[in-house]
Amino acid sequence: MNFRTLLGLGAVGLALAGPATCARADTILSFGQNGSVRQVVATASAVGVTGAKTTIAASGVQVTITAIDGNPVLATPITAYFALHATSSGDATQIGSNVNQAFSGTFSITQNANGTGANYLSGSFTDSVFGAGGSLSLVVASDVPGESVNFTSSAITSLGAPEALALAFGAVSPGAATVTFNGHKTIRGFGATVSGNFSAVPEPGAIAAVLAGMPVALFGLSRLRRNKAA
Repeated sequence: MNFRTLLGLGAVGLALAGPATCARADTILSFGQNGSVRQVVATASAVGVTGAKTTIAASGVQVTITAIDGNPVLATPITAYFALHATSSGDATQIGSNVNQAFSGTFSITQNANGTGANYLSGSFTDSVFGAGGSLSLVVASDVPGESVNFTSSAITSLGAPEALALAFGAVSPGAATVTFNGHKTIRGFGATVSGNFSAVPEPGAIAAVLAGMPVALFGLSRLRRNKAA
């Protein structure tokens, strides 16, 4: 059973038992944004006269690391800075209020706002952004065909496969929807806050750790994505 198959099971467990705590050994890092300013910005645009794309970017976003599997052990909370750059690939789909689009990109969580100092965690990924209304999520698992995630860190040594990340974009405004350029749909521009959970442990328990704090309403859409891809 791969990581993506377990997403639905993890969702049921979270719904019945409540959110998992960040103290689980299989969580390598968890963070939340400081303040409520929407510092993640998505921009939708035409690509020449034949395509459309959306970029999602953030730079120097102050966050608080609430859990980190550092070696040596690092005391939390830790003030750090988050950066993200992701670009869509392929068209977006919209079913009712639910949107979905493939993205690839990079992220970093570092000691200083300009990306210098300790590299608490950084990496690259390929997967989808999906969600509805005021919530969007990016969930990636390296053991799923077509998805990829690779971590590097100067603070964490437990980076065994499969690796997984979940970024939650909150207070999305305007709400999640698609726009059309050149006959192609792409997720429309928005502003949002961000939080994240990361795992590098090949155990079912990692599901709850990675998805802790994610909007429960989005788990059904994750199942929809799997069924659509099957």
